Amino acid sequence: MFWTIHHLDSTESTNDLAAKAGESGVPEGAIFVADVQTRGRGRAGRSWYSAPGLGLYASLLLRPRVEPSVAPLFTLLAGVAVFEALRPMLPAEKHLDIKWPNDLLVGNKKVGGILCQTALEGARIKYVVVGIGINVHHLLFPEELQPVATSLALEAGGPWDCPRILDQIRPRFDFWYNGLLRGETETLLRRWSQCSTYTEGKQVTWMEGDRPVSGITRGLASSGALRVQREDGSVELVLSGDVWGRT
Repeated sequence: MFWTIHHLDSTESTNDLAAKAGESGVPEGAIFVADVQTRGRGRAGRSWYSAPGLGLYASLLLRPRVEPSVAPLFTLLAGVAVFEALRPMLPAEKHLDIKWPNDLLVGNKKVGGILCQTALEGARIKYVVVGIGINVHHLLFPEELQPVATSLALEAGGPWDCPRILDQIRPRFDFWYNGLLRGETETLLRRWSQCSTYTEGKQVTWMEGDRPVSGITRGLASSGALRVQREDGSVELVLSGDVWGRT
């Protein structure tokens, strides 16, 4: 794909910029990158810590000709693309992982995340925004994030170059995006499973309403949902939300 990069010193949210571009008819392939986000978002409306000049904050605009049922797979696709871009940049002893559905971890700490938004027009996808946030140069996080967050600099020193990281992500994204457009969903799901320890045999907890529920992961469904086996042996699909792994 031909990508057009739009760089801003500061914006509220690169995802919001990409969504506005999607609504106004901008062709797919636009990437909005900012040095800082003043209202960066993660899943479920949570804020994303977007420290000035320290991370990669980018959102990609897509106009895929696929059924709306395929939309959840874009989160998994982006996770695989970022994983494959970062893995060669990290020391071999550093364990890079994907936590379903959208977190990139080094060890058990979050180094990056994916936030996808899909806009429908009737029974078809109008556009998809894929937001990618990676903690790059951070050496210190707010106190509440220190137990759960890390950065490439903390894990592997430096120097790091955000444009180069994006340059490494783009061809991997193109590869998996083109495959998904050809209907190669099983290939994507298989690759995601290779990249993640959360696919099979991981004890996890998730929320059902306001109560936590636990089980053992049993792979991905064709929709991208996480299959989880409860203590009574029944298997259910976790369609959205957060899961917490336990070692």
